[in-house]
Amino acid sequence: MIALFVLLVVMVFLVVAMIERRKVERKIKDQLAFQETLMDAVPQLVSWKDVGGAFSRYQSCIR
Repeated sequence: MIALFVLLVVMVFLVVAMIERRKVERKIKDQLAFQETLMDAVPQLVSWKDVGGAFSRYQSCIR
């Protein structure tokens, strides 16, 4: 009987964790889609550097 209760608690925990993970994945996908749309809409060259400072190298460039 105790094993059944423990199994039920673990199942509830796993379902809650899966729901939270799907929410986070959906937010990340939405953010990526927004960034892609923004980069496609900007007519100018967009580039960015790493956090190193003024003399660091460029990480990427989008035309």
